[in-house]
Amino acid sequence: MIQVGLEQLILEPGEFETWSNAIRERTTNPSFKIDALKIAVEMIIQLAAFTSSSQTVQYNLAKLCSFLCRDLQTFQDDMIASLLSFHEQQRSNLSDQQRKNLLLFFAEIYEKLES
Repeated sequence: MIQVGLEQLILEPGEFETWSNAIRERTTNPSFKIDALKIAVEMIIQLAAFTSSSQTVQYNLAKLCSFLCRDLQTFQDDMIASLLSFHEQQRSNLSDQQRKNLLLFFAEIYEKLES
């Protein structure tokens, strides 16, 4: 469900509310496991880096992350740890466009968490 929702956020950016609410409902369900949440965080980061159809992708994924940070107590710590790990492991393998995508995603997250 999470993967489908994330893919739909990219394919249908105008349907952000619908898909982000579905993802939020799933991740805030008490039966949703911490390991599954960490996988969801990794998927978000990978999609942000490897999808460059428009800047809306990074904006919407960062907006989703800011909502999840408010909804889930551990999300921000998991997200930061995953961002650092991804950057450390992948930075030499990323194309210039993928680096730009990731940088834009970082900036969008920062802006949303600061406001």
